Parts: sequence; structure tokens; C-alpha cells
Amino acid sequence: MKSNFKKVLFMVLTLVLICLGQIPIIAITSAQSGDAKTVSASDAKDKKDRKDKKPVSKDKERDSTTEGEITNAPGKDKLTQIAQAYQDNPNDNTYNELWEKFVACTQQITSKHKDPSHLFKAWKVLSQAGLKIVDPVGASASTHIYTFNRIAQNGSSFIPQIKYALIQWATETATAPLSATSRSGHWKKRAKKIRTSSIIKTQIISVPSSVEIKEATLLPHTMGRTVAKGKGKGKGKASKASTITPNRYLALLGVDIQSGHTWPLGLKANSGSWINCPELFQDVPPFLFQTNAAKTRFSGNSLVISMGGASGYELVMPLADSHFAFSTKEAQDSASAVAHQFLLALQYKRLDLAKVWLIDPKLVSIPVYLGLFNRTADSPPLKLISMPPPISGGSRFRLLTSTRDDLIIDVGKVKDQLLIKGLFIAPANQSIGSGFKTKQN
Repeated sequence: MKSNFKKVLFMVLTLVLICLGQIPIIAITSAQSGDAKTVSASDAKDKKDRKDKKPVSKDKERDSTTEGEITNAPGKDKLTQIAQAYQDNPNDNTYNELWEKFVACTQQITSKHKDPSHLFKAWKVLSQAGLKIVDPVGASASTHIYTFNRIAQNGSSFIPQIKYALIQWATETATAPLSATSRSGHWKKRAKKIRTSSIIKTQIISVPSSVEIKEATLLPHTMGRTVAKGKGKGKGKASKASTITPNRYLALLGVDIQSGHTWPLGLKANSGSWINCPELFQDVPPFLFQTNAAKTRFSGNSLVISMGGASGYELVMPLADSHFAFSTKEAQDSASAVAHQFLLALQYKRLDLAKVWLIDPKLVSIPVYLGLFNRTADSPPLKLISMPPPISGGSRFRLLTSTRDDLIIDVGKVKDQLLIKGLFIAPANQSIGSGFKTKQN
């Protein structure tokens, strides 16, 4: 009996323990199940929120970033005050103060390898103060020209006595790490991979007070890299920095607001800065820039001069041998190009354009007398041929008119510029010898 009782008691206790042990197991399972449901619901809500939320456009992201950068720009408040003071009272003092603070702000930002142009474009007070940013064609995204144009003052435009422009550009610096290796007991230095880093630089240039810069272009260049050699022998690593020096040209075009004439400026990169390079425009007759009959612009690597508006023609001068030339073929014979341009003026019946090629505009009466400006569509074509040069020097050409008289054209240098120095009438059936005297003016 006792043994049976013990067996029954043991079985009862076992069942009780089993029943009590299932409670925490069920509770844990329920809790885990509840947590899983909670997470799933949260995920579903997040997914729904993401689905309902409209994506932010890149422009809005850029605008918000720009606003933050403007707020944190060095000297932002002071520059804003000065720009506002310049608008309220434009004079030389406020202009110089604005320019000085603007340059300082630009240099502080660029010292951190940042391009501030997008900040300045979004800075409303600067645009109201006349800030203009010119992006040269063919240049990198970090190359800009900053200038402050005229603003209204009492019904007129304020023109400072001294005007400035700021050039910003990026230069690359190459670093060549050198390592020492041993061959047959001799140490030899070998250059490893060359790394380059970009540095943004600025430079101030002066421009005429009444000139507004309209456009610019960075002309083709060749890159030259010089890596400094390490000194010493033995193990170890040496590193020398070398600057990539580009041989490039920066051409600017502006307009004089008082005369309406074109203002050209040529610059050449030299030792990390820009220096004047007047030879870039040396073959362009200066009177083409000093007449309102001609309008200039850049097209790729060429200078285009529109002569006479819609009824005229275009003079295209591509870059040839580091300067703008009449054409690649005529680059070595500029005198022929001058005679050819005079011929085009005759063909297009442009009396005003013909005058700009003459040392004395009164000489235009000679082709007028020959009726070269009144030729009809069925008239024989004009033909230009070269002749032996005159004794006094220069170049001579004969314009064949297919009439009883031809036109002799003498081209020579006048104050380092090629112009037509003389025009003469010669019978079409008579050859012109070397004894023909050149008319001096």
C-alpha cells in the first residue's frame, strides 16, 4: 500500500510541475508573438509613410543647402550691410569698401577648396548691387570672373573711378611619392603613382571704369608637368610636390557703355597667375573694336566679328599660333587678309566697312569712282592677285574688275597695324612694273 501511495504521489507532483512549467513558456511565446506583431505594424506604418511622402527635388535640396551655406559664409552680415549701403549711396568709397569685403569673403571661402559662385548667385543683395558672374567658355566649373556693374543713381548710372574684376580658377598640384629599391647593391629611386589635388585661386585685375565684361573664353592649352627629383641615398621614402603649369590663354570681351565700342583683353597664365597678353589680339585691326559697325563675340576657339548687321557679313578669326588670325591659311600673310576683307566690303556694297580698312577714309572715293559699289548681280566677279611689292616696302595687290580699269591696293604697317595705305587706278590692259610709285599718306 505504501509503495502504491508513493507512486501515486510522485505522479501527482510530476503533473503539477508540468502544468506550472507551461505558464512561463506560454507567456514568453505570447510576448514574442506580440512583439513580432508590434514590429510588423511599425514596419507597415513606416512603409506607408514613405510611400505617402513626396520625394524632395534636387533643386529644393540645393536651395536649402545654399541657404545654409550663405548663413554660415564668413563675413556674411558685414558684406550684406556694405552691399546695402552701396545700393543706397553708390560712390567711390562705398564701391571700394564693397569690393574689398567681397574679395576677402571670396578668398576665405576658396581657401577651403570651395567654389562660392552658387552662393553669390543666390545672394539677392549682391545681385541688386550689380554683381555679374561670367563663366568662361571651355573652362572648368570652378572658373569664374566676378565684377560689379553700374547701378542707377539719381536717374543715371554710377561709374567708379577705378573698376576691378576678380578671376577665380582652379589649379592642379601633382605629388610624386618616391620609394627606394635596391638592384645589385645600388639604390635607385622609382616614382610611384602620381596624385593630383585641386586648389582654387583668385586674382584681381583692373578694367576701364566704363567697361562691362560680357563674355570670356579659355583657349586651348598644353599641360606641362615637372616632378622634382629627390635627394640623398639609402632606404626610405621621399616625396616632392610639382605644379602642373598650363600654357593657356584667357580672352575677355566687354563693351564700353559710353562709346559702345568693344573692349578686348588677352591674358596668359604664367607661374600661377594671369599676365597681360596683348599679342592675342595683335592681328585684329583696332578700328574693328572702335566702330559701332562691328560686333564681336567668341565662337569656340574663334573670334567672330559681325560686320554691318543683317546685311553685312562675318569675319571669322580662329586661334592660330597663340593669336587670333584672319584664317589658318592667312595667318602667315596678314597683308593678303586685309586686302581680302576690303574686297568683301566691295562685294557686299558696304561703304562704311570699306572705310575701316583704309588709312584715310577719303580714299574710298577711288573705288566709288570705278563703280565698284554699284555692281549688278550679273557683273563679272572681282579677282584679287598678288603683285611684286613696292620699293617703299609693304605688299601690293591688283583687283581685276573685268572692266577697262583695275584697282591697285597697297598694304603696309601703320603704327604696328596693317592698313591699306594707297589705292590707284590702272588700265586693265597695262601691266604694272616695279617703278609704280606708292602714294604715301
